[in-house]
Formats: sequence, C-alpha cells, structure tokens
Amino acid sequence: MTKKSEFDFSVPHRQSYAAIVMILGRSVNIVMRQLLPVFIVVFLGSSKNKDTFLIYVGLATAIITLSVSLVNYFVTYFYIKNNELIFHTGVFTKKKTALPFDRIQSIQFEQNIFHTFFSVVKLNIDSAGSDKNEFQFHALDTARAKALRDTILQGQSQKMQNISKETITAPPENTEKIISLSTTDLLRAGLTENHIKSGGLIIFFFLWIYNNLKDAGVDVEDYTGHIAGEWINFSLLLSLLSLFLIISVSISLFRTVVVNFNLSMFRTPAGFKILHGLFTRKETSARDHKIQYISWSDNLLKKGIGFYNLYIHQASPGQLKLKENIRIPGIRKTHIHALTTYLYGMNDIQNIPLHSVKSPYFTRFAMITVMLSVVSGAGIYLFSQPKYTVYLLIISLFLIVLRFMSFRKKKYSLTSDMLFFKGGTFGDTYALLPIYKIQAAAIHQSWYQWRHHLCDVKIFTASGPLVIPYISLREGYALVQILTYSAETDKRPWM
Repeated sequence: MTKKSEFDFSVPHRQSYAAIVMILGRSVNIVMRQLLPVFIVVFLGSSKNKDTFLIYVGLATAIITLSVSLVNYFVTYFYIKNNELIFHTGVFTKKKTALPFDRIQSIQFEQNIFHTFFSVVKLNIDSAGSDKNEFQFHALDTARAKALRDTILQGQSQKMQNISKETITAPPENTEKIISLSTTDLLRAGLTENHIKSGGLIIFFFLWIYNNLKDAGVDVEDYTGHIAGEWINFSLLLSLLSLFLIISVSISLFRTVVVNFNLSMFRTPAGFKILHGLFTRKETSARDHKIQYISWSDNLLKKGIGFYNLYIHQASPGQLKLKENIRIPGIRKTHIHALTTYLYGMNDIQNIPLHSVKSPYFTRFAMITVMLSVVSGAGIYLFSQPKYTVYLLIISLFLIVLRFMSFRKKKYSLTSDMLFFKGGTFGDTYALLPIYKIQAAAIHQSWYQWRHHLCDVKIFTASGPLVIPYISLREGYALVQILTYSAETDKRPWM
C-alpha cells in the first residue's frame, strides 16, 4: 500500500526561505559579470571620483538584486493537479508551465555547502521534448523535495513506477558498489586529462576581457604595445609558457578532483546511481531503460597507467543534451567489464572480431590534402615568402599522419545483439550499443563513394547518431537490413 504524503501538493507550495539567498547570489553573479568591464575601466582610468562611483554602483546593484530576488521568491510557486506539475513564475512577465507526469524524464537532487547548511536541496526536473531543465527549484526543503519526487513517481505509468526511489544522502538497499575512486585516483586522472582544453579556457578568458575592454573604449593595443616593447624577451616568453602549462594542469587537477570527489557508483535494481562532488554533492541516476549505449576512451597519458574515461549515454529527447551523458574519469578495465556484465551480460569484449573500414577513408583524404597543399604552396611561393611553404608542408604531413592513425584504428563489429565500435587517433575510443536501442539506420553516399560502391552507415539512437564510414555498399545494405529487422522485431523498450 502506498504511503500517503504529509504534504498536500494540490495547494500552492513555495520554496524554502533559503531560496531567497540562492536567487540573490545568482542575481548578483549575473549583474557583476555584466558590470565587470565597467569596473575595469574605472580602475584603469584616472578619474578622481572612482571610489564614489563604485560605492553608488555597489549600492544600486544590492538594492536591485535584493528587490528582484524577493519578488521572484513570492511570485514563484508550484502545485499538482490532474497528474500535472504546474509551475508559476515571472517577475515582469508571468509564466505558467504545466508538465504531465508521463513527460518527466528525470528528477535530480543537488546539495552544495549552502544547501547542506539550510537543510535544503536543489531540484532539477527534466522532461521529454525539452533541451533544458523544465523545472528548477533553487532551494526546497529536503523532506518536501523527496515527497514531491515520490508523488510524481507514483503518478507516472507502470514503467516509471518500477523505478527505485533513491535518496541523495545514502545508497538504497539491495545495491552493490561497483566503482569507487579515491583522491589519489582522481589526482592521477587529472594529470592525464586533456590540458589543451584547460589552456583553451585560459585563452578564452583573456580574449573575453580583451573584447570587453575594447567595447568599453579602452585602447588595449596601446597598453600591450607599450609593455611588449619594454619587457618581452625570450626568458619572459619561456616563463609565460611555463606558467601557462602549470595553470592548465592545475585547472585540470582542480576540476577533476572537485567535480568527482569521493565518486561512488552503485548498481541498483533499476540501473546505476552515481554520487560525487566536493562543494556540490550530486546524485545522478542512470536507469537501464534510459541508457542507450556506453563508450570509453583513453589518450597517450592514460594508456600508460591503464586509465579510461567512461561515458554513459542516456536518452535525450529533442536535441542532444550533453548533460544527459554521464562522464566518469579514471576507471580501469575491471570497471568496464563490471558495467558491461550488468548491462549486457558481456564480461569479455576484447576478443570480439572486428571489421576494418575501406582504404579510401585514408587515401582520398591524403590525395585531397596533397592537392590543396600543392596549389596553396604554389600561391604562397609566388606571392609571399618561400619559407612559409615549409610550414604548409609540415601541417599537411601532420594532417595526413593523423588521418592514417585514425584509419588504422577505425573498426566495427556486429554480434547477434550488439554493435561494437573502435576508433581514436593517439588514444583509443570504444562504444558498445545494443541493437534494440537503435531507432533507425540509413545509407549515406557522397559522389566519390557512389562511384566506388562505398557508403557510410549512419545509426540513430535517442542519444545521438553513430557512424560507420567507408564500407562497401553491399556490406552497408546488409548491415542496415540486419539492424532494422533486429530493432523492429525486438520487443524490449528502447527507453
């Protein structure tokens, strides 16, 4: 017998008073980001009234954000009617959203330090057909949030009622911990991450400041030109490069440890549950029926210590939402074997026979690159300095080598009920897809492929497409027929 909730959700409910603080902080963050260029201009300027100006701006910002936060709190409320979650909000423009229970895809809790202090949680509700959170409650009493989640799950279809109800603070009963990452594991994973991406964040940050200063009327070129003329030399450039590398690695380490701190993955009766986070403790559920396929990858650094990044690709109605894909760094082969065993009953995927793609995948790219390089090199040689042709040659050779490495690794395999993909360039990438999760498969041909009886096979899933490139047309047609027949005759729900 279903336990009756102590909360009557047929009447309007507001968030906890702590939501005022959360909304205020969010509003201040937005306003301060918009005013940052103004503050920089004031500090760089020579105005004698800069202190007075900053005080007035600070007071105005505080009054506006506090007023908006208070009004936003009181005009935001929700209730349940006829198995629909109804949400009212809007300060200047009133907005009413009604979400049927059967459209709700996931209900996720988050707790940072402030949430824990006020005994509240942040509640995110995702729905089918939306590429963002349909509902977001900044601060809801923990008991009220759990009761709301239970009420929604109880009102959904039988498929959703079978989903286990889990809490954010402790693993549910009848679970098994299959992955646990220590701080040492996370530090090693952080050291082997893609530091180029972290360096890109640094460059993007300085470009953002540069563009905002230019928009604000500051002559940035004059400042930088003056500094460059007096200070830049080889030693300084070497020091800046070293500092750039140190900061990039530090960002990778910090992000990996903070986001994935004390990461634990549990097997539950309905799927998987992941708990992670240092400052913001998150609970993420990956239910079996929603998981479309899994993939994992390494790079040259990870390969040396046997680490992989694991990705669990979940159904994403509408356009693909990256936040639906769960990423777990620093796992080993034993973890992958445990995951594939639980999901698909496969404990050994290394001995699956693989089929290679056809050689034109590489040779056509190489020929086009060579032709473009010859034409571009001739133009550079005639109208510019000949030394630049050497740089063009190096870049062209580098691209050809990358394509060849990708060609050597790009393979696929089809078993009675699974599709297995292998790829990568410097590292290796793998993907494992159950055939019954396939929504459609189609043949794609370019003019060159049509002439040489080749094709690409594009496979559509609820988590985005996968492509098998440059296989024979006969092989492609046979593959599409097998996949389509197997997907249509399999009665298991794909989502």
